[in-house]
Amino acid sequence: MEEDQSLLGNGSAYSSGGKSRTNVSINSEAVGNAVRRIKKSYKLKSLFAIKPIEAFNEERENRPEGSSLAERLGLIDLLGYGVGCTVGAGIYSLIGIGAGIAGPGVVISFLIGALSAVFTALAYSEFAARVPVTGSAYTFAYASFGEFLAWIIGWNLTLEYCISSAAIARSWGDYFTYMWTQYGLTPPTWLSEIPCGITSLSPAAAGIVILCTIVMLFGISTSSTFNVIITILNIGILAFFVGVGGTRVVPSNWVYQDDTFVPFGAASVFAGAGTVFFSYLGFDMVSSLAEETKNPQKNLPRGIIGSLSIAAVVYVGVGLVATGLLPFQFMVPAKAPLAFALEQRGLAWAGKVVTIGSLFGLTTACFTGLLGQPRIFYTMARDVSITDTYTCSYVVFQV
Repeated sequence: MEEDQSLLGNGSAYSSGGKSRTNVSINSEAVGNAVRRIKKSYKLKSLFAIKPIEAFNEERENRPEGSSLAERLGLIDLLGYGVGCTVGAGIYSLIGIGAGIAGPGVVISFLIGALSAVFTALAYSEFAARVPVTGSAYTFAYASFGEFLAWIIGWNLTLEYCISSAAIARSWGDYFTYMWTQYGLTPPTWLSEIPCGITSLSPAAAGIVILCTIVMLFGISTSSTFNVIITILNIGILAFFVGVGGTRVVPSNWVYQDDTFVPFGAASVFAGAGTVFFSYLGFDMVSSLAEETKNPQKNLPRGIIGSLSIAAVVYVGVGLVATGLLPFQFMVPAKAPLAFALEQRGLAWAGKVVTIGSLFGLTTACFTGLLGQPRIFYTMARDVSITDTYTCSYVVFQV
């Protein structure tokens, strides 16, 4: 109890009836609620105790005044986060891998991948509408299977956001230095890699993480504006690729060796779908913003399904143009197949523009990952699945 007092404020302890009580004087109701949840954490709970949906909804309705989880996000904001997280940098590289498996039929693979993802998206939409509380799959599992499985899923989500954001930031640093070479510049070697024992450090990767963190410190409204702008730039450059590249498409490239659009058979198309399916992951991030969404019963399903639909249209369009620009077998070894295809068709200047687009895609993917992780932490702390100190810091900093 003394630790709680030192953490949350000054107070006085007194004894009444042989029982020790503590009187804590503090202005913030939110921090007071955090103290009570810390006390509850010391009680033994059933590992598979299910938290009723009504309890989640009650927490949403009884949020402390001034809580950072106020309803500030509309449909455009949700679409920005969903599309930004989904249409990251994957399309800039996965198109070459998918084409190597299915040939021009990778376009059909993207459609099959979208069809597979839509069932997951529908499940997320229904859950998010019924339980409009931040936490995503952690919250859904807690309401369905109990605390223990929810705890495991919560930490898996944390690892997902943490590791993916780190990997994406590292890729951002590599693309950033590669872009220098496209303009005839020589970047300093320390910018992308500093040897450190058996591994190496990337100042450029650290820079993009710091930039994203600074933006998030200004709050969810500013973060959403930043994300929507970068996402629009990313989608705009992909639309630029489709528009400019479409003028140089050679229809014969869609038919491999005078055979068919699917030269390796239906099995290759489904195998390709299994690969490109990963390019649709990210729409679930929208559900982690449920508690900050206006009219969540309508906007959350629209945001999730809308993000997936936009991603599918973009992927199919890019796939058609990419495989029409160049025979697919030439794109497979290319590290940046979209830019490479444009360069091979005499559009080197357009290839440089597309390379910039990959930086925008990586930025939104990193940003949304960094934004989603603390919300999982916050929900777990509120449910006392991890230390409640995190809830206190979340309330204090309002981020």
